[in-house]
Amino acid sequence: MTPVSTRRMEKAVHVSDPAHLRHLESGCDRAYFGNEFCQRLNVSPAEIETVLDFVEGRGLPFTFVTGYVTDDGLKGLEPLIAVVNGRLPGAEIVINDWGVLRLVNEKYRELTPILGRLLHKMKKG
Repeated sequence: MTPVSTRRMEKAVHVSDPAHLRHLESGCDRAYFGNEFCQRLNVSPAEIETVLDFVEGRGLPFTFVTGYVTDDGLKGLEPLIAVVNGRLPGAEIVINDWGVLRLVNEKYRELTPILGRLLHKMKKG
């Protein structure tokens, strides 16, 4: 007899704009927030605070999604990572840049790094 798993599939919603938080109301189990592909579309600290207020109020696990960044982009991303780390230690962070991984490993070890699509060499398409 084959054992039956009692685990169910996680339902998650990825938003990149706090105005779309309403989509998280539909019974999702995790919230993903951020932009994976363009550093110019990084959110502001106020926007990340709004999202964190929302997920904390609903008890949702949170994943912060980051993209590929230049050195200047990394400087702009660090305050956002610091906010997430301060508010939700243990939250996941999707990493798509080796510099972001180094920063998280050196300064924000409470976060759980997840290798993103841009670094994961999985066949795409």
